[in-house]
Amino acid sequence: MAYYLAFPSAGALYLDSTVILTGHFKITVDMVWSGIGNNKIFDSPGSADRFDINIGVNGTFDNRDYMSVAVDGVLNQSLQSGVRQTVEIYRNSSHSDQGTKRLQWVGRRYEASFGGNFFYFESDLYGFKIENPTGTITNNYLPTYPDGTGTIWGDSVSGNTARQQDTWPADNSEWVFYDPPAVTPVNPSITNLLATSARLTWEQG
Repeated sequence: MAYYLAFPSAGALYLDSTVILTGHFKITVDMVWSGIGNNKIFDSPGSADRFDINIGVNGTFDNRDYMSVAVDGVLNQSLQSGVRQTVEIYRNSSHSDQGTKRLQWVGRRYEASFGGNFFYFESDLYGFKIENPTGTITNNYLPTYPDGTGTIWGDSVSGNTARQQDTWPADNSEWVFYDPPAVTPVNPSITNLLATSARLTWEQG
């Protein structure tokens, strides 16, 4: 069984502990963008060592000196509204800002902007994982890990629980059940087979 998390207009997640991003890293996000724009995927607990990942109104990601973004394997590609896509946020030796970054908010700005906006995610999240400079997964929020109820999303690797903050439904309707794709697609091309295999490996833990 698997559930994705449908973020409401004013709901976010907050990790129990700050994730410290040093050196080269990669964050892989499995998501469906709502198409609203000015949506926040990740942010820091405060203004220090800011890790600010924002989706613009046209589905593009704001430029940052400390990371690049690939959508479905294509660098600087825009998100498509209503389509399930894989987003990779990463830093390598090509980035000018190699400083420490801190991640703790998922789906919200750390504080309201001057206009009073938190820039909530307002989209569907199937899961995300964080890899350190050696490629080891340090945090993993799997779509198979939630049970369809409650206010937390467990981290299957390090136990850094993500907890709902601000305004969420009271009836657990934010947890949406779905059937993962079949293990073997009919007459698959090698590209589709590899993509399906990678997603199944993640969804099945």
